[in-house]
Amino acid sequence: MIRAALSAGLVALWVGAGLAAAFQQSGNLARGRRLADLQRRCEMLEAAAGELEARVLAHVPGVDDTRDPEPEPEAEGPFASAGRPTE
Repeated sequence: MIRAALSAGLVALWVGAGLAAAFQQSGNLARGRRLADLQRRCEMLEAAAGELEARVLAHVPGVDDTRDPEPEPEAEGPFASAGRPTE
């Protein structure tokens, strides 16, 4: 009798943990989609701001608008140099 009750309790804990993980995962997916949307909007705003800056600077006398754009920052992390030769 005690063994059956303990087994049923253990099964209930496992099912509860599985359900909690499923709810957490679905919430993470929704938050990830929202984050991707926000990131895409930010990238669009940055591009628009860069274009507007270039258009404004083209009309400012004495400003060299033929300069090269700033270089992209180097990637960081353990796989930053993957595919590139080392110096």
